[in-house]
Amino acid sequence: MAVLSTLLHVLLIIGKVLLVIVLAVLAIILLLILAPYCYKVQVKADKEHFRADGGLSWLWFVARLRFHLQDNEKDFEVYLLGIPVMRMLRFIKGRKKEKNREQTEPAGKASGSTEQSTPETMNAAEVKEQKIPEEKTAELIIEQKTAVESTESEEKQEAESVPHNLSDGRDTIAESREPVPEQKTDVNQKTPPEQKREAKRQRAAAREQKRAAREEKREMRKNAHRQKTEAKRSGKRSGSGKIKTVLEKVRWGVQLIRTEMFQEAFGVVKTGGLRVLKHIVPRRIKGFIRFGLNDPARTGQVCGILALLYPKMPEKLEVIPDFQEACFEADTVIKGRVFLIYLIVQGVKIILNKNVRLLIKVVRNKVPLEKVIAAENRRSGGNKNGK
Repeated sequence: MAVLSTLLHVLLIIGKVLLVIVLAVLAIILLLILAPYCYKVQVKADKEHFRADGGLSWLWFVARLRFHLQDNEKDFEVYLLGIPVMRMLRFIKGRKKEKNREQTEPAGKASGSTEQSTPETMNAAEVKEQKIPEEKTAELIIEQKTAVESTESEEKQEAESVPHNLSDGRDTIAESREPVPEQKTDVNQKTPPEQKREAKRQRAAAREQKRAAREEKREMRKNAHRQKTEAKRSGKRSGSGKIKTVLEKVRWGVQLIRTEMFQEAFGVVKTGGLRVLKHIVPRRIKGFIRFGLNDPARTGQVCGILALLYPKMPEKLEVIPDFQEACFEADTVIKGRVFLIYLIVQGVKIILNKNVRLLIKVVRNKVPLEKVIAAENRRSGGNKNGK
């Protein structure tokens, strides 16, 4: 019973933890959908400079995106709970590069320390220390030479003392005088000339490989050019067939536009799109815009177009035309907000419409257009599409 109770207690704790995690995920999703995304853009422009500052924020300080444009300068930053994420990533990358550099520098110093020191870089004490073994080696060489000369003189005397009719003794003396062949310590070790020859062979092989790769690329280009020319010639010959296919596609598009299914689907998409645009449009615009073109007549035409939009223009925005010179000056602030739930609802309404889904299937060729036209004719009891 004790084991069963502990097991149930552990399962209860695991269930509570999982429940808390699920509720936290749901809360975050609801916040992402229901909380507004506020945006703000400030534009300042004159004859010489242009500057634009803006940002997008969610839950005020939790997440924020900021951008800055000034002439040729660009800046972009993301903040989470006031912490600059992009700056931290750049700092981490810089630290990694510094660590890699520090790891490579000691290796270079160690390799440089193994090199023999030249007399120019050595101190006076080091030179003195090296001179003493050099003198000792010279004395050893002289002693070895004297020993070799003494042995040679003794051998000559022994050879003269031996009788001439003893051939075996001569052979032994001759054999003793023959130089002993030096034993090679390493068979695979190559001499410097052989190493140079091997390096030359490797370079020649690499050159041959590069030449072969170039020739292959040239052949591929030639083949591609030939295929293009053949395709052009065949296209010229079959130009009438292409024209027929284009005409067939145009007729198919005209028939699709004339169907009731397309008209209803287009109406649904139009109303949903206009609602989304109306929701995204900024709610506050204040400041002024002063503009002028080279031709005063064109400036007047632009003013006429703006007059048509005057009832929809914000009250705190001033538009000042200049008919004397070409200029553009602005100092405006744009503010707005977007609810993600509204965009999702409008998108779901558009996708769930049966005419929109049928239109998508027809465009993907999953449902033939003739079948849709026949169903509409049967429903209406007449021939609407001229068939």
